[in-house]
Amino acid sequence: MNLKTLLGTIILSLVLSEVILAQESNLKLSDYQYPNLKRRTLDTEIDFNNRYLKKYDSEDYTEFSLRRFTLDNKTKYSYSHNTSSRQQQLDIFFNQKLDFLNNKWEYSEGNFEESINKDRLYNADFNLYLVNRFFLNAKTFYELNFTSNINIYDNLWIYGGSEDENFIRKVNTYIYIPLKIGKGRIEQIQDVSHAAFILKALSEVGVSSNFGENHVQEFATLLTGLKNKRLLNHRKNELDELEIIDSFLESKDISKNDTMKYYYILKDMWSYGNLPVRKNGLGYALFVTPGYNYQEEYQAGRYDGPPYTLKANYLLLNFGAEVTYEHPINLNWQNIIEAKIRGSILNGKKEYFTFDGDNYSQITQPNISLHFAQKYAYYPNLRAYFELGYSADYIKFIPSSELDEKNRLDFNEEGVQARIFANFNYFLSPELKLSVISVADYQWMDSENYIPIDFNHPVNTVTSISNSSYTYGSKGGNLSCSIKLTYSFF
Repeated sequence: MNLKTLLGTIILSLVLSEVILAQESNLKLSDYQYPNLKRRTLDTEIDFNNRYLKKYDSEDYTEFSLRRFTLDNKTKYSYSHNTSSRQQQLDIFFNQKLDFLNNKWEYSEGNFEESINKDRLYNADFNLYLVNRFFLNAKTFYELNFTSNINIYDNLWIYGGSEDENFIRKVNTYIYIPLKIGKGRIEQIQDVSHAAFILKALSEVGVSSNFGENHVQEFATLLTGLKNKRLLNHRKNELDELEIIDSFLESKDISKNDTMKYYYILKDMWSYGNLPVRKNGLGYALFVTPGYNYQEEYQAGRYDGPPYTLKANYLLLNFGAEVTYEHPINLNWQNIIEAKIRGSILNGKKEYFTFDGDNYSQITQPNISLHFAQKYAYYPNLRAYFELGYSADYIKFIPSSELDEKNRLDFNEEGVQARIFANFNYFLSPELKLSVISVADYQWMDSENYIPIDFNHPVNTVTSISNSSYTYGSKGGNLSCSIKLTYSFF
């Protein structure tokens, strides 16, 4: 199958899936226009993550296999601020994540005995994102964005049950300033789906039936306004909010029913209105992202030789194009597609300090990457939703033309990752959400230098500055499952 046939098949399947699902409902969620507002949210998460990994590597024709079992516990606090108007869309997001992890590794290499190693890990992560989009007209925009991260990583290894130990501490920080110009507009529409769910539930029990699409749109605007007045004590105002909703339904001649069934449905479906964000629109943009990355690694122990310190500084320039498509197929189904092509130029210096002396290397890392992902989300009601998706990534590091320069470390690597995932989310209460997340992926990498690629990293830079330099190739699969509890304060 050639590339044109493959692309044609993908496009045809996407179109057919939307047409078939869209036939289930005549309600056009995409017609909703998000009003001017400011919204704030504060969430905390507890994440229990178990992972099983089986990997096969080949180095100089020596077989090497690895099996890993992981117990991973995370806590995270997230704050977001959203401002929306016809002229500007502003999103500010901050989170702090703490990760405590225990690993058990089983190695088998050539004819050597199998060894079982353990490690304990502590990881602290701090992220700040700012997306500031200005509209020159209804469909043309430019963005001035900011992204920063600080990561502190401690890892203690215990080898083969013996007294051999190894300690590693890593500090990684980066700052990026993404700049974009593009066409299109993508807006939130979860409140109009909330309004439609309420009216549909009232209609199904015979409480209300006299409503049309214009009523849904007006009702959604009312719900949006009420939600964005909420603070930490918003539940104390629930009675006032329900009275406003009831008055609206009466004024539109949608419901004049005073039964207990009516009030129960209204209260229950209003309380469980903390829906995940749903969006509608098409946007495409050109971008350029200057950035800076600093990494430091310290290692000491009785296994891997004398202590050493590594430091690296990088200047980065990213550029490329991206497309994002988000569409509510109907009340219950959502389709999300994103595609990106990106080039990157990275230049920096790596310094290596030991008791025996110091040395440094100039690092050159031009690369090009491709990304495509699609996700379907299913919303059967206000208490649960299910997500199923896949993604494909490719990255190629381009050798530098300056290989003859002294102390220059050059990369010649390519990698591929394919991933499928499924998430189930259920609201145990209006504030507490249970999530079950499963991910399966396959990675293949080929390199003349050891460079572990993080396909989820914002720029796919070198994610390790370890002082390795040998022919390296790897392939393997990863299957993980995690259970997460999220509590929303407001």
